[in-house]
Amino acid sequence: MKQVSPVGLPTIDDLLSKLPKMESENYKYNSEDKERLSEYLKKLSSEYKSNIKGKLYTLNPKEDTPDFFTVEFVNDWYFKHIRPPRKGFFEMFPTVKNHNNHEICPFCEGVFTTKVSLEHIIPKNENNGIFHYTVLPINLVKCCLECNTPKHSKKSDCKENCEIHPYEESFNIDKYLIIEFKVERERFVPKVNFNFKDSDFDKRIRTFIRNYNIEKTYNHRIQLEYDKILMVLAKNFLPLRKSLLLEYLRNQKETYEKYREIEKKNKTEFMINQNYFGYKICKKLLDMNDEFSGFIEELKKINNNSNELAMSNCNFLEELNEVENDNDLENFLMKNEADLRMYYKYRKKNNLQLTFPNLYISDIDKRDVLISVLKYYLENNKEFYTFKKNCNHILY
Repeated sequence: MKQVSPVGLPTIDDLLSKLPKMESENYKYNSEDKERLSEYLKKLSSEYKSNIKGKLYTLNPKEDTPDFFTVEFVNDWYFKHIRPPRKGFFEMFPTVKNHNNHEICPFCEGVFTTKVSLEHIIPKNENNGIFHYTVLPINLVKCCLECNTPKHSKKSDCKENCEIHPYEESFNIDKYLIIEFKVERERFVPKVNFNFKDSDFDKRIRTFIRNYNIEKTYNHRIQLEYDKILMVLAKNFLPLRKSLLLEYLRNQKETYEKYREIEKKNKTEFMINQNYFGYKICKKLLDMNDEFSGFIEELKKINNNSNELAMSNCNFLEELNEVENDNDLENFLMKNEADLRMYYKYRKKNNLQLTFPNLYISDIDKRDVLISVLKYYLENNKEFYTFKKNCNHILY
């Protein structure tokens, strides 16, 4: 998890500028009420900031809550005047950026696409009686839609499950993350798991990983990179000799290592991206002994299955491997639309990810965005003539 600088965070005065106008008798207030609300929110924010580092579980709403500051009023304020990007308030929230100056989610460290959300560090779930922090800027953090999960719907109640707040805290998840290979649905695949110590902070991290669905997200990412490695090897190593595979993995590990060193946050913490997972995969495979045969069998299956596809372009896979940038990708899509749609259905059927092994090797974040948009087009059967234009809107 990466820490976000709170510099530029909206103030209470900024918040009050988005105060909803009187829309019913339930929301009726005057200038004195507004002043009272301002004082209340500033006190609430001050108390929050005093306990932001490991003590959020101690917070309870103030007793002097203005009478019109109800669940209905707060939800109307948030959903109609704060959350919608067109209102201008959403854009004021600070973000953290990676080595390529792309904004990333502080929770899972994935590059933001068009789907960005606001996470309530103290949940807004009214059933638990904590709606008072719904609009409080210090309680709101920009994150990806995948991390804004319903699993985090109850405020912490003790030190061991206290929320970790990215405006004040961070941790290096690399110290907890472990990779194992397992046979799952007849496939030999890498799986992400975590190892914790018996400490209060580690218990908080365990809660964080559960709340934000990090294990599922990371298993998806490592599968993407694993499928890329498999695709390259299945195409280029026949017969599949262990010595050749090990040599390739050693070289690939060095390449991943070089890029992940370049991408380090403050030269101390690795970015948890595709280069990171690629390095972990290669390292784990190189450390294997008898289990390495499972990897070879996986390659054989993929290579045999690939021969089942009847492509109209007999050079389809070779051309796919030659795609290096967005111009190459656009040309490939225009030329191979029918084959690509068939190939995508085949890989999806066999639980394989769509990959372009040489697409933006030095800019993995850009590659991930392009492939995500492409999958959207394929899933929704959209024509490719608008693909590059829409990608440019996201990337540039």
